[in-house]
Amino acid sequence: MMDYFAAIRAFLQVSELGSFSKAAQRLEVKTSTISRQINALEQDLGITLFNRSTRGIRLTEGGHRFHDHALKVMDTLEEARSATSRLNEAPQGKLRIALPRAYGKLWIVPHLSAFMEQFPYIDLDIVFSDHALNLIDAELDLAVRVGRLNNSRLVARKLAPHHRVLCATPAFARQYGLPQHPDQLADFPAVRLGSMDEEHWWLSQPDNTRIPLHLHGRLRVTDDEAILQLVMTNKVMALLPQWLVAQPLHKGMLIQILSDWHVTEGSSSSRQGDASAVWVVYTQKKTVSSKVRAFIDYFSAVLKTD
Repeated sequence: MMDYFAAIRAFLQVSELGSFSKAAQRLEVKTSTISRQINALEQDLGITLFNRSTRGIRLTEGGHRFHDHALKVMDTLEEARSATSRLNEAPQGKLRIALPRAYGKLWIVPHLSAFMEQFPYIDLDIVFSDHALNLIDAELDLAVRVGRLNNSRLVARKLAPHHRVLCATPAFARQYGLPQHPDQLADFPAVRLGSMDEEHWWLSQPDNTRIPLHLHGRLRVTDDEAILQLVMTNKVMALLPQWLVAQPLHKGMLIQILSDWHVTEGSSSSRQGDASAVWVVYTQKKTVSSKVRAFIDYFSAVLKTD
């Protein structure tokens, strides 16, 4: 099958230089290759493109007409190539991103204005969803996800740590006291995360001591922000993401419970608690676009310092 664009390039070079051999030299191919491409082009068009004589090569009437259109086609192709290549030189174009609701609003949205100032040619299209959307079906360039990743063909890069802490308000502590050991957790009212498999959460210490984490309470809720609101009523304690309660803890609105114990996720034999993190994921490609790299590099730096 004829490479039409290669044949057009050969045709334009021959028409410019008036010689098959000179065209072959410029394109760094054999003269026989040029001759074969021109012959294939003429057979496809059903016309003779060149008048060949001992004095040289000249375009026929049909050759002149084809030349004008072919030149426009190649110019348009070059413009398309250059425009596309520039996308990877300076970050630009629409960047469509999926963000988890709570984390996105708390940690990503506050930095979007600064990001757009630094990258003035990137337009952002933000989709908030707590579901793991299919990036291709949803036409997403990337997504931020919190927790442990399922096995997939997506490329994943860690943006920030993610772990949970036990916490309650100072008023709760005054009314109920605080547990001093994981075995005492059953004596305190708690709100539990409805989607959490409690058999896979553990409290651990540096000496490899691990104790199953069991909270007790009549209320289960599937949303971390709602659980935080319930904790702020001073009636319950809860296991919440550290990134969600960082500011209330810093301001003294919350107290961390059993702070010398680290919450990990996994089976009784698992040591893979660190697999839970804040991730940015994107589809696997030979070349990652500069706009995707810009987002990842910017927020990797920002979230490490916040």
